[in-house]
Amino acid sequence: MFTIKTLIQLITILLATAGIYLAVHTTNILRSRIDIKTLGAKAFLNDSFFRDIWILLSFGCLLFLLNAIIQMKDILGSTLDENNIYLMQNLIVLGLMTCSVVSQYKWYQLVKLKKN
Repeated sequence: MFTIKTLIQLITILLATAGIYLAVHTTNILRSRIDIKTLGAKAFLNDSFFRDIWILLSFGCLLFLLNAIIQMKDILGSTLDENNIYLMQNLIVLGLMTCSVVSQYKWYQLVKLKKN
């Protein structure tokens, strides 16, 4: 059966895999090729990088807040259906994973060497 829950789980798994790849690859680049001072200057001189990272962090915090509110309503006995709560929590996890992977991609773009 292919349902919306299955689709959300598949996308979450794909994003998690991409996030792991980007995190490991970026770490390897940082360890082997990039001077930390150069990286700091590159990050501080890039307004787009800062803006995007702060937007992603803010959106991630908003999703954590939404998840906490949903869990609190569930604890206090809300009128929300159990399936709807489960679906909303899966969507929140998907959103957080998306924010994480996009953030990791931004870091990867910052540290990768341009090939001439």
